[in-house]
Amino acid sequence: MVYNLANKRKSVLVTGASGFLGRELIELLIYRDDFMVLALTSSKERLTSFFGNTSSLECFNINEWKDKKLPWHKVDILIHCAFARGYRTDKEIAESLDFTNKLFLDAIENDVKNIINISSQGVYGQGSKPFWKEDNPVCPQDLYSFAKYASELLVSNIRKISNKKVNVTNLRLASLTGPKDNLHLEVISKFVIKALKSETINIIGGHQKFSYLDVRDASSAIISLLYTEPENWKEVYNLGSNQQHNIIEIASIVSEVAKKYTRKPVKIEVLKKDINLDVGMDSSLFYEDTGWKPQYNIKDIIVSLFDYFSDIIKNEDGD
Repeated sequence: MVYNLANKRKSVLVTGASGFLGRELIELLIYRDDFMVLALTSSKERLTSFFGNTSSLECFNINEWKDKKLPWHKVDILIHCAFARGYRTDKEIAESLDFTNKLFLDAIENDVKNIINISSQGVYGQGSKPFWKEDNPVCPQDLYSFAKYASELLVSNIRKISNKKVNVTNLRLASLTGPKDNLHLEVISKFVIKALKSETINIIGGHQKFSYLDVRDASSAIISLLYTEPENWKEVYNLGSNQQHNIIEIASIVSEVAKKYTRKPVKIEVLKKDINLDVGMDSSLFYEDTGWKPQYNIKDIIVSLFDYFSDIIKNEDGD
C-alpha cells in the first residue's frame, strides 16, 4: 500500500548523517518535495561542508541532542543509521549500542511514531546456507553482528512495552559499496584500486561468496519504504541484491573492466585455501512490499568504482 504524503510534508530524522549510508540517503531526500530532513551527526561541520545551506536540511550534533535541543516534535520518521562499523574497537561498538538504546527511548518518549532501524545481514552468521529469509535463525559470529541483533531487539521490545503506538522495522542490510567517500574499503574497492595502480590482485581462498549492495540502491530502497504505509511494515526485512558472487568472479570482472582504464593487464594470483564464507539474503519480501528493485548490478558497481577511484588516484599522482 502506498503511503499518501500529499497532505503533509514528512520530517525524517537521519542518524549517522555524515556516514557512508546516511550522507547518500540525505542527498536523495533533500531534493524531494515530500520530505524535510533533520540530521544527527557526530561531525556537524563535515556534514555542512557536504550540503551547504539548504532549507530542506537541519543539522544537529550529538551534544545538541544530549542537551535536549533536538526538535523531536518535528520528527515523523526516525531512520537510525548511526553505528560503529565492524572494524571498530569493542569499546566503540558497545558505545554505539548504548547510544542506540538511549536514542530509541528518547524517540518513543517524544512520540515519534515510526522507526526504521538499520541492521545487518551479519546477524545470520554462517549457521545456515544462503539465501537467508527473514525467518531463518540468527547466528551472529562477531561482536558487531551481535550488537546489530541487540539493536533489533531493543527497538522491537521498546515498542512492545510502550503504551504508545509505534511502527517499527529492522532492515538487515547487505554489505554496502559504491562511488562515495567510504572510510573503510571493502573487497571490490580494494581490487579496483590495485587494478588502477597496476598491482597484483592477491586472493587467499577463492571460494568465498559475497553479496553487495550499491549504497545508491540502499538509499533509494529506504526511500521507497517511506512511501509505504508504516502500519504495514514487517518487523524485519532483508535488503540486498538477491545476488551472490565469489571472490574470483569479482576479481575477473574487475580485470575485464580495467581494460578501459589502464593499459596494463590485471594480474590475479590465487592462494588456494579453505575459507568458509557464504553470504547472501533473499530480499523478495522487501521487493514485494515496496515495489522496489536494485538498479545496479555487480558490473555497474565496478564501473562506478573505477570512475571514482581513477580520479582520486590521478589527483594523488599529480596528473
